[in-house]
Formats: sequence, C-alpha cells, structure tokens
Amino acid sequence: MPPVPIYGEPDGLVGQLVEELRSQSFVSNGELVSSANAIFIKASGPWYRVALDAGTVHWTKQDNEPLSWEVPENGWSYPHRDIGYELGLVGAKLLSLRTSQEGEAIRVELTFSNGKRLLLVNHNDSSSYHVA
Repeated sequence: MPPVPIYGEPDGLVGQLVEELRSQSFVSNGELVSSANAIFIKASGPWYRVALDAGTVHWTKQDNEPLSWEVPENGWSYPHRDIGYELGLVGAKLLSLRTSQEGEAIRVELTFSNGKRLLLVNHNDSSSYHVA
C-alpha cells in the first residue's frame, strides 16, 4: 500500500509538552458529522493543526488561538472541545507521531509520556478520535 500523502509538517512538535489540545467537530443542521474535523495542539507557544481529509493528512502551524465558527446559512457549525483536560493529555510530553492506513481508513497516532495514545481516524470522509 502506498504511503499516506502528508501535506505540511509538525516541525518541532514531537518532544514538547502539551499545553492545550482541542478537537473541532463538524455539525450539520444540529447533527454531529465528525467529532475530529481538526485537532489543535498547543505546545511551546504555537498551535499545530492536523486534519485528515479524503485519504490525506494536513498539518499547519499558527500563532493565533483557534476559535469555533459557523456558516449559519448552510446550517454548519465547527465547535471546539477541550479534550486535553478531558483525556488527561495536558502536561504530557508528545513522544511520537505515526501515520498509517488500513484499507480505506487513515489514522494518525500520537503517543504521550503518560502512556496514553490519541488516535485520529478518517473513514468514509468522517474523522473521529479515540484514546487508548
């Protein structure tokens, strides 16, 4: 199987302590479509954004805090959830990132110093997160 196409790089993220970690959901007309439309990780200052889309992984880096947003005329909203505290990942060091593909699903696995793993999975154009 060919490697998963990755656009952008999470330069400097591995080895950093997680200060904040948020998921951005996609809600259409009040129905949750994707619990992890994007994941934002704040570590040592900047925010790193990872999004899985149509068999590809997209990394970007930004200085500004990510905010929830809406497209009311289409019934779309993109709320944020503080999963860093919920999942016990704030204050843990990010040890590794791994991208893989299983059939039509792609995933990004983040491993932390507290033994937890955050799995981002995209299948059938919907992304979700799980902690192992």
